[in-house]
Amino acid sequence: MAFLNTTSNMLAALAAAAKYNGPLELYILNLVYEWINSEKRAAMLTGERYYRNRNDILNRRRTMIGEGGKPVAVDNLPNNRVAHPFARTLNDQKTSYLFAKPFTIATGNDAYKQTLTEIFDDILHGAINNLGREAINKGIAWLHPYYDETGALKFRVIPSEEIIPLWSDSAHTKFDAVIRTYNVENFINQRKIEVTKVEWWDGDGVRRYMVGDGSLPSAMAASGRTLTPDFEAGYISSHFTAVVESQEVPMNWARLPFIPFKYNPDEQPLIRNVKNSIDSYDTAVSDFVNQMQEDSGSSILVVKNYGGQDMGEFRRNLSTFRAVNVLDNGGLEALTTQVAAANFTALELMLRKNIFKHGRGVDTEGDRIGSNPSGVSLKFIYSDLDLDCNMLETQFQIGLDSLMWFINTDLANRGAGDFGGEEVEFTFTRDIIINESEKITSAQTSLGIISEETVVANHPWVTNPLEELKRMKREREEKMSEAMNGTVPYPDAHGGDNENDGEDTPVTGDGNEKL
Repeated sequence: MAFLNTTSNMLAALAAAAKYNGPLELYILNLVYEWINSEKRAAMLTGERYYRNRNDILNRRRTMIGEGGKPVAVDNLPNNRVAHPFARTLNDQKTSYLFAKPFTIATGNDAYKQTLTEIFDDILHGAINNLGREAINKGIAWLHPYYDETGALKFRVIPSEEIIPLWSDSAHTKFDAVIRTYNVENFINQRKIEVTKVEWWDGDGVRRYMVGDGSLPSAMAASGRTLTPDFEAGYISSHFTAVVESQEVPMNWARLPFIPFKYNPDEQPLIRNVKNSIDSYDTAVSDFVNQMQEDSGSSILVVKNYGGQDMGEFRRNLSTFRAVNVLDNGGLEALTTQVAAANFTALELMLRKNIFKHGRGVDTEGDRIGSNPSGVSLKFIYSDLDLDCNMLETQFQIGLDSLMWFINTDLANRGAGDFGGEEVEFTFTRDIIINESEKITSAQTSLGIISEETVVANHPWVTNPLEELKRMKREREEKMSEAMNGTVPYPDAHGGDNENDGEDTPVTGDGNEKL
């Protein structure tokens, strides 16, 4: 890491302004404006909205054809809006499948492994699980390393729609700077307003801005105004401060403290693949329920010589009094229409199949799983989910590699050890439905062919292979100790024991003795 002072930060900001051919604040403002109105950010918000089951169907209104053939909203008809949380189901499947069980950490340095085991505790494991959910919903997730008030290195998941990376390569593997924009609620003149804050992170520190009157950056850009320094939060500062010889010293990371975890190399969220099918499913179900709940059932009413003023009065009298006024020779009859339930069922099944196919998930209500599937059929059923999680795991391995740089740098700066050259391997344990009896039989028949550690790691009842191996070793040592002390029979080579009920019967070599 490098030391930082205010003068060097100001010079860096001036250099950045010259590079961007104008004031730095105006450059930041334009980037924020573009981001807020971008299709990519809109897709992120849609992915999060559908994950929370706030689907587009909830905003739908019933319409009819009005004058000139234009649709007109109608409020007196059933308007069921049934939203289905398929996006959450698919997301939770993937995150639970890949991240529910803690991954294992392998390294040749035992002391380093113990340190990493303590660092990757339940809290950090939960953060990685949240990163998976965020990445699937939004295409990319961001982890922010920071130091808390006690000086401990911590990690925070930042909402992806708040982060604007300035990538320096087309593959999006490196970035020169990061802009973070987010809203906070403030009270100004006893009035609660939403204030937009903007942070500029580069290799020389952080510059913080705000919009004092609560208007969004898009409104500021339209009015030609610029950002206001946020002196309350610390206008210009380093990434963090360290205590050196009882003195606080501003310091910067050699890398920007933002770690990307992608869903796929293209950073495309899941919702792009399934939104149309989910919307069609919601519409089909809602329309079907509307048909079933239409006033007067599924009938068309034919009225002869109606004695009222208008059809609104007719519908009101019919629903209130269950009667209508007719003139001489008048009457009322109903033409019954059949609701095509079979057609709806076929459509519902087709849309549901498309959702899980394009979302690469497993439909647990489908007929492919059956009552007692074999291991081969389960692998086939899980093939799409495996394919998606393979790509997700590859991207997260890249993110974990970047995460290790910050952990190793922190350990080295604290004097806890220089582990930068150590190899670390993360192994994800997938949580798949299995045929336990097949798995146990396979494990038993593999003993003596492969290592005991591999057999134990693949046994369905074992959650922690290393701990299980320790327990097995301890049990063997206890049995050996008991046998040596004469408290239990000691097995002989023939599978029996050498205990003879107190009689010392010698063993000879002719094989005729009665033992």
